[in-house]
Formats: sequence, C-alpha cells, structure tokens
Amino acid sequence: MKRYSFFKRSYSRLRFGKYLLCLLLTCFIHNVAFSKEHLSFRKLLNQVHVNVSFGGGKTFYYNDVVQMHVFKEADKYYLYDSRANNVYLIRWFGGSYVCMKTYDVTSKPLNIGDEQKITCKGTGATFPIALSSHIDILRKFRVELGGTLLINKIKTLKPDKEHMHLGDYKDPRGTHYNIRPFAMLGFKLLENPAYTLLLNTQIGFDFVYGKLSDSRAVLRSFLPSVDIGITAEKHISAYFSAFSRLSYDRKIFLELFKPGALILKQQGLFLQLGVSLNCPELPRCPVSHCKAEIKHRHRGKIYRGASMLRGKDARGHRL
Repeated sequence: MKRYSFFKRSYSRLRFGKYLLCLLLTCFIHNVAFSKEHLSFRKLLNQVHVNVSFGGGKTFYYNDVVQMHVFKEADKYYLYDSRANNVYLIRWFGGSYVCMKTYDVTSKPLNIGDEQKITCKGTGATFPIALSSHIDILRKFRVELGGTLLINKIKTLKPDKEHMHLGDYKDPRGTHYNIRPFAMLGFKLLENPAYTLLLNTQIGFDFVYGKLSDSRAVLRSFLPSVDIGITAEKHISAYFSAFSRLSYDRKIFLELFKPGALILKQQGLFLQLGVSLNCPELPRCPVSHCKAEIKHRHRGKIYRGASMLRGKDARGHRL
C-alpha cells in the first residue's frame, strides 16, 4: 500500500509539472505572438500619413446666364422664365435662385428683351483648410484621400460690356463655403532623405451650402473640380514632415432650368502650407539619458530616437 501511495503521489506531481509547463509555454507563445502582431500593426500603420494644411489664394468667377431673361430692380438681379411666367431672385452663391411665386410679372411692363446670355465676372479671396491621408506606392506614386473646407470671400460681380446698364451685382453676405471630398494622385519628381518634390492632380466634388429656409438650399455640381499642383516636402524626421503646395484649381457648377441654365465657372490659384505625420514604426527609447536620434539597440531590442520632431538620415547627417 505504501509503495502504491508513493507512485500515486509521484504521478500526481508529474502531471502537475506538465500542466504548469504547458501553461507557461502557452503564455510565453501568446505574448510573443501578440508582440509580433503589435509590431506588424505599427509597421503597417507607419505607411499611412495624416496631413493637415491651411492656405490662401485668389479665385476668378465667370457666371453665365444662358437662354433666360435677366433684369434688375433695387440692386437685385432677377431671372424671368417666359414659358412658366416665373421670376427668380438670383443668389449666385449659397443657393442659385429663389422662386418669387407672388411676383406678378404681368402687372407692369418689363423691358427685358429677348432671351440672352449674360456673363458676370469678379475676383475674390479663398482660404482652403484641408485634412487628408496618403500612402506611397512603389516608391514613386502617392495616393491621397481627404476633404477640404473652402472659405470664399466675394462681394461684387460686374456684367459684361453689352449689359453694363444692369450695374454691379452685390452679394448680400460676401462669404460662402464649399465642402470638397477629394482623391489625389501624385508622382514623385525628386526624393532624398531631406526633400520630396511631387506633381499631383486632385479630383473632387464641391457642395455649396446656403440657408436651410431657401427653396434651393444646395447648389448641385454635375462636374468634378480639377486641381493640378506641385508639392514640396521637407522631412524633419522619419515621422514628421512640413510641406507646401502651389496649385491651379478649376470647377463648374450647373443649375438647370427647363428653358436655360445658370453656369458658375471658377478658377483659382492657391498656396497651402501644412504638416504630415505618421505613426512611428518602433517604440520610443525608454532610456532617459539616451541621446541617439536614429534607430538603435538596447539589450537586444530596437528603438527609435528620442524625438519625432528631429532626426538624422541613414548616413547619420541631421535632416
């Protein structure tokens, strides 16, 4: 009996030891796998850059009225639809027109002549604020997605020479806004550890917001905006860059009527300044007195330098 009890206790201890060993191996393998998965996620996230930019520029406006009557009363422009006998108040920005249902156009003679084309021109300041994200493909191409808020300052439009008698159009607010989601494709003309120069093209769709009480609160764009520019980047560190972008912008808004249309054409020249950030591939060096600013090792583990805002290239030269 004693010998049987001894073997029984030994067998129980051996089973407990195997169970404990399996538990430790499981925890160790799980932590290693989790560490590798976490590092792989950081490496993947490191390829995604987040960009924020602000800027300014000048926009040139060319607003056309096609195949509709135009007249002016009390500093306001009106469209007259002779087929439906409707009069519309023109609001070039923030909503294209408001239908004046109570306006009795037959109560007095209006010397508006035949259906005509009128072009009103003007210039204004535009301030773009953009938020986007990009990745580099095959080291030469860049794909970027984002959105831009365009703050437009425009007060006066002047009619063409044939319709100078109408007088200038005065916008009652002087400020209108565009929201533009966009996609941009870029090609790298030059790249080195300190600088990158890109040629890029942006395609977007603009939405113009007016007052919600208007009969037409949104001016719909049927044609995409096209923006062609050149971007210069200065690499501050491996995870932080500053950039500037000079671009030419062109867009067309359409508001269609049964007899005619309003065509709003805009051309702009913008300069934007911004920063680009991405997640570090490696964790920050935990040694407080370490002054290394390039990738280095401590106790067999690789860390990045102590700062994201300054660094050195692969040859050890400060950027």
